[in-house]
Amino acid sequence: GWDQVAELSSILEKKYRLQLLPVLYRKSSVQQKKLSRQMRLEQKEEAYGFKAGQEINELLLKKGLVSLPMEVVLMDDVITTGATVNRCASVLKANGIARVYAMSLFMVD
Repeated sequence: GWDQVAELSSILEKKYRLQLLPVLYRKSSVQQKKLSRQMRLEQKEEAYGFKAGQEINELLLKKGLVSLPMEVVLMDDVITTGATVNRCASVLKANGIARVYAMSLFMVD
């Protein structure tokens, strides 16, 4: 039940005044941690989506922005295979974000 990324995001936003834009959502109800390594790697690109236009516009307005940034940092709690980060980066790039960096709390080999 504890969302480490949400807590870290809140700290980054409040303490360091970074702009956080939750523009992605998971289409699948199955959590990655419940999938085997092979299943994660085979998961289709459609597992993650970009929020709809009106929702994005409202988010930008709330943050005082006129457009999406050209560079973003994608945050995840754990990188195991890299499949989630790669798929999310692809979705972000397909929606106009030029550069995507990734940050993780943990990496698992």
